[in-house]
Amino acid sequence: MAIFCPPGTGHVRRVLGLALFLWATAALVQPAWSQTREVKQTFPRLAGIQIGGNPYEGSHNDPEYRRAIAKLDVAILSQHASDETAIAIKRINPKILLGRYTNIIAVHQQWCCEHANWRTKISREKGPDPDLAPDWYLRNHEGEKIERWPGTNLVNITDYVRPDSNGDTWIDYRVKYDYNKWFKNPVWDIWYSDSVFFKPRYRRDNPGTVSGGRASGADEAAAYRRGHRRHWDGIHEIRPGTIVSVNFNWYQYQRQTGRWDLEVYDKVVQSGLFENAMGDPSPAFDTNWKIMYQWYRWAETYLKEPAVLLFHVKGSRHDYQFARYSFASALMGNGFYKLSPDDGHHFGTVEWFDEFDLAGTATTSWLGLAVTASPDEAWKQGVWRRDFENGVALVNPRRNGAQTVTIEPGFRRFVGQQDPAVNNGQPASEITLAAGDGILLVRESASNRPAPPNAPDLRIGN
Repeated sequence: MAIFCPPGTGHVRRVLGLALFLWATAALVQPAWSQTREVKQTFPRLAGIQIGGNPYEGSHNDPEYRRAIAKLDVAILSQHASDETAIAIKRINPKILLGRYTNIIAVHQQWCCEHANWRTKISREKGPDPDLAPDWYLRNHEGEKIERWPGTNLVNITDYVRPDSNGDTWIDYRVKYDYNKWFKNPVWDIWYSDSVFFKPRYRRDNPGTVSGGRASGADEAAAYRRGHRRHWDGIHEIRPGTIVSVNFNWYQYQRQTGRWDLEVYDKVVQSGLFENAMGDPSPAFDTNWKIMYQWYRWAETYLKEPAVLLFHVKGSRHDYQFARYSFASALMGNGFYKLSPDDGHHFGTVEWFDEFDLAGTATTSWLGLAVTASPDEAWKQGVWRRDFENGVALVNPRRNGAQTVTIEPGFRRFVGQQDPAVNNGQPASEITLAAGDGILLVRESASNRPAPPNAPDLRIGN
């Protein structure tokens, strides 16, 4: 039987059908990661800081590397990572927050490509005094460039330099350059800026001047901090919604100034790297856990929403006691944990411990939400505790000696593979922790779970 169609109906149908097909196809290929940037609320929280060389064959293009990164919740990739690498990782894990490394305070004098472009730009611009500093490099009192790291020269990030013909300083130029070069693609969630310091980081044997000697040391330091602030404000303006992350090491600043004079940073950036919070080379923190924890909590309060604090430690990948100790310490706050091995791949690997997923038997959200806030004091006998929906974390600081604590019924150790003597699957009633150790225990069942208080607001600073 023939079906009658009014004149032109078939064409309309075909057009509508094609339009519907294209719409459906677009919906299918539209990446989920382009819709929103949500910070993981459950625990554990895991980070990757892949800003150095890595041991994977083919580096960022290696499928094993991409799968390893995709297991994490947050990852900062190196300056050599491509959009294609980020897209491939998000196809595996659309929820991961990915950042890209930048550094505005130094330019390498031999490297090609971007560094060559920056050298050309800096060399043609005028500094604070044409007779002393004829460009945007940061110079010493004799007018010589300053080398901070081998092969690099420091750049003057302050407003003491003369703007270029566009009215831009080095900071303004770099915001535009980095955005057009790397951050136009929405696959990047985090704009990471390394080497944020309280004042210019000269070598002691070669101090410099950002003002050409026109300002006091205190005024120069203030101008330096304003330069960082200008950078972050510029990022927020050119790319609204970006999570700005910085390597702050703020604990150094109090040692230098004797005060917490960091208002210029307060509630400006949404993310920070608390580098070397535990382990070598942070002996002061490693021997005094309470000082480290104080700075950890304090750093959290300086972050703006959505508040992504990267809790970085350094140690041996085979030292499972230190891994437990540092990981449980991170769980006392709301940070994202990262251990860098003390070998040649300091920032290149993804280390994995049984505690992350109960030795492969659970997801990396197995702890669930925190049901107690970050503790302000020890639980008992100098041992610190924080409770979660599905487990509990205990930490015994190094200066506290070995401690045996009694815990209420309803907890057990999980069955681990890396350190089975500790993670042996047995019920937990009395827990003996060496000084400088931690442990994660699993709740036996929902019926054994004590009625938690109202789940706290897990925004950083609460």
